[in-house]
Amino acid sequence: QIIQKQLLDSIKKLGIEQFGKVGEAFNPYKHEAVREVGVETQDEDHTVVSVERSGYSIGTHIIRPAQVSVGTFAKAK
Repeated sequence: QIIQKQLLDSIKKLGIEQFGKVGEAFNPYKHEAVREVGVETQDEDHTVVSVERSGYSIGTHIIRPAQVSVGTFAKAK
């Protein structure tokens, strides 16, 4: 964990930002959906429910999209 923190601090100094956190709104320009997961509330619809691989960017340029699972709310019929 110490080495990971040092690495993240070093890349942050270079202007590289890590993104892809649970609860973020799904953005197809930043996130790559690897699966859909059923969720119980409409608030969780189209949000990131788990992160498989973090994404990285420099400014507005995406270096690597985050691979995430996306919540899908299905109304009961």
